[in-house]
Amino acid sequence: MALTVILDPEAYDDTLRITGFISRRVSPVSAARWKNQIESAIARLESEASQWAEAEEAANVGIDLRVLLHGRGRHVYRIL
Repeated sequence: MALTVILDPEAYDDTLRITGFISRRVSPVSAARWKNQIESAIARLESEASQWAEAEEAANVGIDLRVLLHGRGRHVYRIL
């Protein structure tokens, strides 16, 4: 079952900020790769959300809220 994924404007701004940071600190190619990967992970939530664990906050907000961890090492992003 496909779900609706809502990308919070602040979360979208965060992805742009991080992409810019990676572009300046590492390379534009790495930034584009990271942006594509995070967008792909977000898009997968529409069709594959049931694969991931329920978020701790789910009971408090009263919706089926799933959590996906994306990245590695110090750079792990929590996608709800």
